[in-house]
Amino acid sequence: MVLTAGITEEILFRGYPIERLYELTGNMYIAAFLPWLAFTLLHVYFRGVGGAIQIGARSIPACMTMHILNDACAFLLLPYIPGLR
Repeated sequence: MVLTAGITEEILFRGYPIERLYELTGNMYIAAFLPWLAFTLLHVYFRGVGGAIQIGARSIPACMTMHILNDACAFLLLPYIPGLR
């Protein structure tokens, strides 16, 4: 799940929409801003402002790496630290 979510979410919610919106609008700022806004707002709800800021990196490979590392900490490391449950 950690690898799958990190890679597929970044492609589906950042990479693909940016390309399609750029084709539709011809404006890279709009094409990049709208998916970033949607993705960030969804993560504010689930992860809080700190998590959303962390996820707001710029390049797709950087986002994939951070997403994978973030999920790995949340799902593979934190559940085993005493007192955090």
